[in-house]
Amino acid sequence: MLLDDFVSAEMEHSLVNRPLPDTVYHYTSIKGFRNIVTSGCLWAGNIHFMNDLEEYADGRRICMEELQRYMTRELKQDEDIAMFQAILDYLESEENPTGDCWSFDNIFLTSFCEAGDLLSQWRGYAEGCGISIGFDYNALRGAMRIPDSMYQHALKHGYPLYSDGDEMNSPRQLVKSFGKFVCVKYTDEEKEDFFQKRFQNILLGARREDFKENQENWERYVQMAVELLRVSFPAMKNVGFAEEREWRMVAHFFSDQPVDISYRVSKNRLIPYVNFRILTYDGKPFPEMLPINDIIIGPGLGQEKVYQSVIYFLTHQFQDGSDGTDNLQGLAKLVPKVRMSKIPFRD
Repeated sequence: MLLDDFVSAEMEHSLVNRPLPDTVYHYTSIKGFRNIVTSGCLWAGNIHFMNDLEEYADGRRICMEELQRYMTRELKQDEDIAMFQAILDYLESEENPTGDCWSFDNIFLTSFCEAGDLLSQWRGYAEGCGISIGFDYNALRGAMRIPDSMYQHALKHGYPLYSDGDEMNSPRQLVKSFGKFVCVKYTDEEKEDFFQKRFQNILLGARREDFKENQENWERYVQMAVELLRVSFPAMKNVGFAEEREWRMVAHFFSDQPVDISYRVSKNRLIPYVNFRILTYDGKPFPEMLPINDIIIGPGLGQEKVYQSVIYFLTHQFQDGSDGTDNLQGLAKLVPKVRMSKIPFRD
């Protein structure tokens, strides 16, 4: 196999180094909460503007250091060394085997946390009495995640985002999810072990193929191997952020992929982001609401009033979707899931 299926599986599973959580939490402001539950969308911010100054660079550095060690210690055959040297050359140059340029300027991500009531998260990511939205991880992981502009374009022109089932009765997506979920790694030992295993998988995959008479297949294999490694770089953070126990939805857009980038103002900066529509596996909006397990009102002055306002908001959404807009009546079902943080913190 030429790594296509292999890489897809690796992206989904090998970036997880902890047991899968039932719920992952997204900390946001009250305004952000309203926008998320009424629009069915999540914002993904540009990686340049995250709180870790070593974003992407840390993962790239460790990958190349481990790759050089791996080539020196583990590889004996000339063809294996040549392949990994080509991979290293592309990682160093930021060029792609396809001839275009890989740029981490176009990486966007949404952050989640395994803990729904964590003081450092409230102080860092929620304004005042913010809100922590607990998403059903399995449902969110299996959903389609595409730019909202693409979804609106599909509605306007009447084309589906999926096709009918095949002979195996399995739906086929015409538009694949852009965002991949990754589990963030923090310690150098954890990152080094991760890359060593990826190198071993790449080597094993290459030995199943005969590239001697097919240069095109060799180049394709190298391209997929480079992609496999690069997609993991945003899953690496400094150990100082380990308390966050972060999971991420990461999307990368190549320069030839059109995408509408929006901007929000935060701390006197313009933060670029992409508005991602969250859809079911077959490319349709969730029938009533996003897959939400838990809603926590953050600590702070006026917490009780914030709680009351959220309850009122959820119970007074009467839009039924009959006019072509999203159905908001189902938001009332979220009321039993709303609770207040137990942390006695007053900002």
